Amino acid sequence: MNLYEILKHISLPRPNHSDTLDKVSRYIQDILTQHDIPFELQHVTIYPYIMLIAGIFCLLLALLFAWCVKKQKTLPGLVFLLAIPFILIFEFEIVKPVVSWIVPKESKNIIVSFPQPHATHTLVLVAHYDSKTDIFDHVDRAKIYQFIVPGILVGLLVLSGLALSKKFTLLSKPLLRRFAAIIVVLFIIEWLLVAVAMGGFIFIKQQSHGAIDNASSVVALLGLANNIKKGAVVNKSLNIEIVFTTGEEINLQGAKWYVKKLLANKMAQELSVINLELVGEPGNMVYWQKAGVMLKFYGADSNLKQRLANAYFSVTQKNIGSLPKITDDSIMFMREGIPAITVGFAQEEYDVSGLHSIKDNLQRVSMENINTMVKTLGMVISNY
Repeated sequence: MNLYEILKHISLPRPNHSDTLDKVSRYIQDILTQHDIPFELQHVTIYPYIMLIAGIFCLLLALLFAWCVKKQKTLPGLVFLLAIPFILIFEFEIVKPVVSWIVPKESKNIIVSFPQPHATHTLVLVAHYDSKTDIFDHVDRAKIYQFIVPGILVGLLVLSGLALSKKFTLLSKPLLRRFAAIIVVLFIIEWLLVAVAMGGFIFIKQQSHGAIDNASSVVALLGLANNIKKGAVVNKSLNIEIVFTTGEEINLQGAKWYVKKLLANKMAQELSVINLELVGEPGNMVYWQKAGVMLKFYGADSNLKQRLANAYFSVTQKNIGSLPKITDDSIMFMREGIPAITVGFAQEEYDVSGLHSIKDNLQRVSMENINTMVKTLGMVISNY
């Protein structure tokens, strides 16, 4: 199996709303078929415009909140203000479509299974095959998102001042009213930036090829699947399931569907999950200490971390590093109590910047790291 040739074929823009995503899905299926690797398709309904729609709704609510403040309508203003975190929590934390259901699309998870008759443990290896392009990368976007909670709290403070001003004339002085107006303007600017960060992809012509994020991880798992099929990686006491998920870049929607199926079919067995991200990134192997979206972050499983560290050291004589936190498919497993970890590669020069942009291309990929991941995972399986 020529991993670089495969990488070239799938390293092209493939956002969830595009036909290209379906073409890449079929190409992965063709590769599996050519190498006689068994797989099944899990048909899922995704909402590809979740980010765009949620961003627009939140901006509209922010504008309605500002109008209520201007008209001194406290109660409607409170309703519009609290509707913003309601949408964000349901859409992104709970992954329940409140507004994004408007434009559904059918997509697929691709599941490769290597069952063993007497195995009592299942190791699931995951990588998403969709890509994404944003106006702001991960680092810049985080700078905008960090003001979401303070913005909501300040909005509540403005409404409290508005309500109290009807009883205390001191609070209705021109200087305080101007200050409140400035706060409201800043509030609108913040939500305009959030809307651009979420939905600005519709204006971008030059899109990310997603070679690092996350085609490189897909290729690594295809290489591993091929090694298992050929008998180069064997563990008769362990079931292996390799999952190529759709919808990761639109809030982990494919992983949510897969976990629902997993819990229904594998409750009698012990489960653990290794999620792959940025495998082709130059640098050292790292794991992410925590994974989460907004309200709750889950810790990486220490047992899986040690197994990966031992295997990586055996392959390279290097120690695994770590990064603080990530938002990825592992969250869907962690929140159900399934031991999970996300592993990949990173280096100080890039950290997680330059992804979701044209900087994520084939020229940036380290094939050595992809091959190292294949060997490392093979050793983890053999020694499990």
